[in-house]
Amino acid sequence: MIDEINELVELELNVSKLYKMFSKKYIEDYNLWWELSEEEERHASILEIAKNFLLVKKFSHDILPKEMEDIKNLNLNFQKITDDFYENGTRRNAFDLALNLENSTGEVHYQLMMTNNDKINTMIDIFKKLNKEDINHAIRIQQYMKENNI
Repeated sequence: MIDEINELVELELNVSKLYKMFSKKYIEDYNLWWELSEEEERHASILEIAKNFLLVKKFSHDILPKEMEDIKNLNLNFQKITDDFYENGTRRNAFDLALNLENSTGEVHYQLMMTNNDKINTMIDIFKKLNKEDINHAIRIQQYMKENNI
């Protein structure tokens, strides 16, 4: 389970780095990309807390998506995705790529875990409080695109 959490942390950090790159490349969208990047880093931190908790006490498997192989593959290919974008990407491509990532297995699972209202797991409830409003990235990106005619 530790390896799986490490994969999720890596995905969150990869997405954060990509969004930081977007913030530098598309200054007109700086605030959106910087904010999302910071939120992805906080997601990674929350997952690190979960990993450390797991080392001390049994932790619910609810934190892990069932499709871990998809996440591993995404992490393995992330540098190529970033390099390809950097060479050929457009502003619109940045938004499309972000939406694809936010709708990927790991990000969707994280979103569902943070928005589930069931009181099944006290530890996940604590993570929800730590996470605060750092959710709904795909919806926020789509809304931004609509408001800015992208």
